[in-house]
Amino acid sequence: MEFRRYHLQYYISSALVVLFSLLAIIWLNETLRLLELVVSRGGSLIDFALMSIFPIPLWLMLALPVSAFISVIWVLQKFLSDREMIVMQAIGMNQAQLTLPALLFGGMMTVFLILNSVYILPLGFSAFKALQNDIRASIPKILIKDGEFIDLDKGLTIFIGEKQGRREIGNVFIQDNRRADKFVTFTAQKGVFDTEKGRAVLKLENGQRTELNQDGSSSALLSFESHMIDISRTGVQNTNRLYLDANEERIMTLLNPDPSMPARYQRERIAEGHFRIASPFLALSLCMIAACLMGKANSDRHRTTSRLSITVVAGLGVLIGTIVARSFIVTNVQFWPLLYIIICGPIIAGLIYLYRPQPLQQPQQDMS
Repeated sequence: MEFRRYHLQYYISSALVVLFSLLAIIWLNETLRLLELVVSRGGSLIDFALMSIFPIPLWLMLALPVSAFISVIWVLQKFLSDREMIVMQAIGMNQAQLTLPALLFGGMMTVFLILNSVYILPLGFSAFKALQNDIRASIPKILIKDGEFIDLDKGLTIFIGEKQGRREIGNVFIQDNRRADKFVTFTAQKGVFDTEKGRAVLKLENGQRTELNQDGSSSALLSFESHMIDISRTGVQNTNRLYLDANEERIMTLLNPDPSMPARYQRERIAEGHFRIASPFLALSLCMIAACLMGKANSDRHRTTSRLSITVVAGLGVLIGTIVARSFIVTNVQFWPLLYIIICGPIIAGLIYLYRPQPLQQPQQDMS
């Protein structure tokens, strides 16, 4: 028990270091795009933080198996270099017993990834897309200036007396001439920029609406406590999406897509559904590869280096094969079992190898 706990602590701690490093690299790659979107649209630091956090479950689908794989290789290599594996084998432990902590570690990562794939990923990515659409539909920060007339669109002019907050403005005057037969003006004490059904809107409070005919005569005068006006640019499509992103959908929905969808969308969802089922076992598969190839005590450094190279190549082969198979299934849905074979094949082969019956050693005869 102490042996397993001792090894698991090493696996977990080293995997966390590698995982944080990989996530940092991915985050740096994405942060400029996210930062540009948030800043240009007047988003807050909280918006940027949330948009950086919500996609993490998606990144974990590949980052966590890779981290587990690197962790098992590094720890087993360390134990080989320190001769700990040789000592353990000398006291009667076989390879299956020596590598059991690595397999338990891979199993733990797989259980977490199953929960992530089934529950956490759809929730997190849905929140990310909702926040992203809200920010994209909001009025750019550069347009919110007080004391100036601003043309938001052809025929739509706004004057802001004072800026009261990130989205709040005061003493608002709006001139709306987007309809050829009507000329509408709004005055209000306060306005709040917001989004409604994917469109940018301005919610006015305590104001007056005046509507003029084309000849300049007044046709309507209305005082209001609250009024909402669409200020989206002409030609900008509603940001409400016809279909959800595949990462937002539940697995069963992905495997049974809406028949009204285009055929390519259906195939993409089926491929994503099978990937979401199979990919959590990638962590156990990679740990199994490392355990079988690196988990045998050996004092020959040349052979240890060769096994390390073979282990890395085998792990990369499974990773590349998984990615290629997922893309291949999009155009050839009937080959979805290929994804399971690539990921689960090393697990089955490894279990057969580690727990195969061991031949009994024949006692040496005295030749004297």
